[in-house]
Amino acid sequence: MSNPKPIKILLTGGGTGGHITPLLAVISQIRKLNPEIQILYVGRKQDINAYFVDIDVATKSILTGKLRRYFSWLNFTDLIKVFLGTVQSLFIVLTNKPNLIFAKGGFVSVPVVLAARICGVPIIAHESDIIIGLANKISARWAKFIAVGFEPKNYIDISQKKLIFTGNPIRDDFIAVASKEQKSLIIGKKKIDHKLPVLLITGASSGAHRINELVHAVLLDLLKKMTIIHISGRGDYNWLENEKKKLSEQTLSRYHLYSFLSGEMAQAMNFADLVVSRSSANLLSELAVLKKPAIIIPLSTSASNHQWHNAKIFQRGGAIELIDERKASPADLKEIILETIKDKKKCLKLSENINKFAHPEAALKLAQLIIKESYNM
Repeated sequence: MSNPKPIKILLTGGGTGGHITPLLAVISQIRKLNPEIQILYVGRKQDINAYFVDIDVATKSILTGKLRRYFSWLNFTDLIKVFLGTVQSLFIVLTNKPNLIFAKGGFVSVPVVLAARICGVPIIAHESDIIIGLANKISARWAKFIAVGFEPKNYIDISQKKLIFTGNPIRDDFIAVASKEQKSLIIGKKKIDHKLPVLLITGASSGAHRINELVHAVLLDLLKKMTIIHISGRGDYNWLENEKKKLSEQTLSRYHLYSFLSGEMAQAMNFADLVVSRSSANLLSELAVLKKPAIIIPLSTSASNHQWHNAKIFQRGGAIELIDERKASPADLKEIILETIKDKKKCLKLSENINKFAHPEAALKLAQLIIKESYNM
């Protein structure tokens, strides 16, 4: 009797870390549930180099173009890239013969989804945000199921029969540190103590220039009252590092500037008493699992203003403080930070309410769905 063919799952998605890190969480759960399943990731070369070098997953790179909703001459060249990427994806799908394709969104997923449609391979998509992205709108036409990060009733443009509520998958390290008390934090060779309240500022994987501007303008006032862990993003790091040199020795000991954190991010966020951040679905989900009081400043130029809509769901649940970056001044941000971080009752209420949005089992649910449908095809 011949051995059954191994199950093969092709995963795609990318363009930003917000599409990649949930994929890594799902891969981890698939590995735990069934180590025999063969996994192939298809995406941009730069995403593979940034996220998959140290992970035991087969990868293939393709060309792809960004899907813009405004006029740009780049749209014409990017359409050619999408076509070439689709041809590449067709070859990959035909030669690897996956049982199922899981698409996490982002423009890199479009050629792969088109190839899956042509080849008749089942598709499951996942949408993290409250507003479905353009790539996932394309995927939704042919996907068997669309897993979503928010309650299905919020997605009125998609057939409810296709929607499955899973929440947003987050990395194992965030779940591992949740509810663990940390008396100190070590990043690299630097030890950060908790003698003062700790404020964490982050703009997600790409940084946030407007948040950096607002914080820098009131940095000295904030450092009188707290320790700050500032994750600036690579774009503003050199500027802020130069400004950091102007701080006094005592003030400098309270200010910890990083361009980017990866492995230490979960512990840094868990260590903080208060977080200032953007409102990508991933960040909000991480804050929810860690029960972190947060001041949220959505990116005003996000596609379809999805970050604002994400944040409004949390605000209506009494889970965050919300600031509009187009209207806020540095003084506004300073006031709300100082008021919130010293008000323990308010922080406790924010912590309790944001935890109601936590779905630590999301990656597991997605992995179970993907495996089940792979065997059913």
